[in-house]
Amino acid sequence: MNESTMTARLLGRLYYDKGGKSKWMGTLVQLGGFPILLPYYFISAPKNLTTKNSIHLNQPPASLLAFIYVSLGLLLALEKVCDRIHIQLVYGLWLSLKQLVFKNVVKGKTFKVVMDMIIYTSFVATCATVVGLFASGEWNGLKNEMKEYQIGKASYVFNFTFTAIFWQLFTIGCLGLISEISSLFCNAISVLRVPLIPMLAQYINDTKSENRNTCHVPKASAPQDEVHRCVR
Repeated sequence: MNESTMTARLLGRLYYDKGGKSKWMGTLVQLGGFPILLPYYFISAPKNLTTKNSIHLNQPPASLLAFIYVSLGLLLALEKVCDRIHIQLVYGLWLSLKQLVFKNVVKGKTFKVVMDMIIYTSFVATCATVVGLFASGEWNGLKNEMKEYQIGKASYVFNFTFTAIFWQLFTIGCLGLISEISSLFCNAISVLRVPLIPMLAQYINDTKSENRNTCHVPKASAPQDEVHRCVR
């Protein structure tokens, strides 16, 4: 789980380091990847269902589920756009509320229950973020942003694609921990990534700097103009 979120956050840093500027687009890519789970959801869900009677008995009212999904989805969107000071507070609240739902409302730990929670809350959060993207006017600059991205348009698209994938992997692992263990344990595991991400990013930057400043010693047979060549 931590590997997924660390990779996703490093890709997010790369987006901003190479010319990305949209806060709302950076948030949207963290939430909008849930459609990649739909094929697996529809293929696997029937195999993981229990009897129809047990499902019906444990199913809360649709209005209550809708309220839960909307509330948690909006809270999830808020968590993604919060600054670093408040992000852990909102994230901890989000985890605790999800555990409360699993324990007292849904009262189930089946594959379908977990996937419903991921897909519906992500859908609500994505809609809220899209509204923010258009309301802020940042969508107007996305075309130019992609053109001016320092490492190319393809890298721009690949960055968003893999960021979305790794965030979905993190979400699945997170909800699995909540449903099987507790939100406190999930939060403790997630907190471990906080000091590791900047350390890893700094290590990568230092490695790149060393490589740029490394002189390549040419072979004796190299032309004279290459003898003193140094990659900087």
